[in-house]
Amino acid sequence: MSSPSVGLCTLGSSPVWAPAHAHLVVRTVTLPVVYQPRIATPARVSRGVVPTASSYTFSTSRSHSCSTTRRSAGTSLDSTPLDAQESREGNDLNTEESTALDEAKKHFHRELKVAALRVPAALTGKLMSQLRPHLLSYPRVHNVVKPGDCHAALSPPLLSSERLLLLRADYSQLTTSELPSEVQTKLTERPTEVQLVQYTVRLGYDFLQAEDVLGHLLPVGITVPSGHEEVGHIIHLNLRDEHELYRHLIAHVLLEKHAPRIRTVVNKTSATAGKYRVFGMEVLAGENNLETRVMENGIQFDIDYGQIYWNSKLSGERKVLVALFAPGEVLCDACAGVGPISIAAASRGCRVYANDLNPEAVVYLARNAKQNGHEETVESFNIDGGDFMRKCVAGGAGGFELPDHIVMNLPSHAIELLLPSLVGAFDPLVWHNRALPLVHVYCFSGAEDPEADAVARVCSALGLVNRSEDSTLQASALIEQQTRRVRNIAPGKHMIRATFRMPAAAAFRGKEQREL
Repeated sequence: MSSPSVGLCTLGSSPVWAPAHAHLVVRTVTLPVVYQPRIATPARVSRGVVPTASSYTFSTSRSHSCSTTRRSAGTSLDSTPLDAQESREGNDLNTEESTALDEAKKHFHRELKVAALRVPAALTGKLMSQLRPHLLSYPRVHNVVKPGDCHAALSPPLLSSERLLLLRADYSQLTTSELPSEVQTKLTERPTEVQLVQYTVRLGYDFLQAEDVLGHLLPVGITVPSGHEEVGHIIHLNLRDEHELYRHLIAHVLLEKHAPRIRTVVNKTSATAGKYRVFGMEVLAGENNLETRVMENGIQFDIDYGQIYWNSKLSGERKVLVALFAPGEVLCDACAGVGPISIAAASRGCRVYANDLNPEAVVYLARNAKQNGHEETVESFNIDGGDFMRKCVAGGAGGFELPDHIVMNLPSHAIELLLPSLVGAFDPLVWHNRALPLVHVYCFSGAEDPEADAVARVCSALGLVNRSEDSTLQASALIEQQTRRVRNIAPGKHMIRATFRMPAAAAFRGKEQREL
């Protein structure tokens, strides 16, 4: 992909780069040194160090690390004194920073040049309906301009009986003959009433998207963060080291641009780790509240994002997996979290046994099952995943209906630590004349052939073949076997789901001599 052309403008005493096609105009304004963009990247400073004016940093004393704070489900997450909380609530910028940003906002404006149709007011509704795919679609910008809202010079001026229909931005440089046929037809049908004109839309700070604003505020050489995850009212960032000094500014702009839907912005501070598979984070802007509500595939989930693992990027995979379950089947979900797979399965008419090692997750799992109307069909547990699966396959002896599906969604450890728990766990008398369950196990793989690697590891964990044996032999050891590449989580590293029918040789190991 080629890089966009850029133009040079100034903010303070230093240049900043902006896309040339944006027609950005930023008047020179002197700002406090804390917001002065500059070409050189400032050196990273340790958190908690009070910066000097020359360090170009932002205040770090107000950040709150969530990874070390424990709380019970449903209570407010904040271990800081009330006065500190009140000074931070809703705005993580100090007075100087906030004043500087407010001053900068006054001098932001962007000129968007577009083609427009000058039409009689009486025809506006009809033409909008007929030309809807060709009209300008830009956040918070109306594609119909009335005389009182027309700030660009038109000759002759727009009359009270006229309107402008703004066309798509990519039509701005097209001649009449190059416009789509639907637009050309309207021009030829009513040549005296419908006219093609050029119009300039003037956009202030409120109309600019977060990426545009940050592209102009951050110093030259600092990458504008290009993506984030939204979890309910929370934006989750994975900022780079280069963003350390500007993380509060970045978060504050994102909070403003996504309000009122977004009320909190957090940044990941440590890798996913520990027995509960959560990561450290700090609240950079907005409310200090990490309990949120998510809608996924039509189902509502409550989550404490600071204490429970959740990944919205897996929504598509969860939908694909649950589609494999049939109404009336029984699911054993060993690592259920707050229930995205379990409750979705219950919605399809399945009986579900759902377990998680994290007690916080199980509290929310039970709540989510109840609020979605599945408290009778989803039974929750808080025990070791291996022990849980052994109880499930024991059937009536453990009070369980025999499962048709077993899911292990713990890709970092499922194959090596959980899957071996099923070896020899099945009673031949209990499972006589009954199909063994389908197992769905997730893993990470950095192998050249990640699917083959996943199958080899599954066979090894089940004691079917040695991992060094031929891959064809490994694959043949599993029946109804399929693999799915879920997502690329890093360069050369993939998340894989392996699905297979539990092999009898592994399920009944050590019990082969029992009489059926």
